[in-house]
Amino acid sequence: MFSAALEQNVLHGVEPGQMRRVYGQMLLRRGDHTRAEQQLLHSLELLEKAYLGATHPNVQETRRALMELSRQWGKPDLVERYRV
Repeated sequence: MFSAALEQNVLHGVEPGQMRRVYGQMLLRRGDHTRAEQQLLHSLELLEKAYLGATHPNVQETRRALMELSRQWGKPDLVERYRV
């Protein structure tokens, strides 16, 4: 249901970016790495665009979630890519 609500949300910016991060983190806790990655990458894209870069705490929080995902997935090169 949450994913359907996100797909219907065509808005861009901070709130959809945060919603996707929260959903991605939930999927990560459930071990659904593929779907978590999709949501977190979309979150990062929306938030970087909304905040004009990577220095805002909301952007950094999404990057931390991507670091954790990469750590759990055993992909150290991606951990470094998203390091805050």
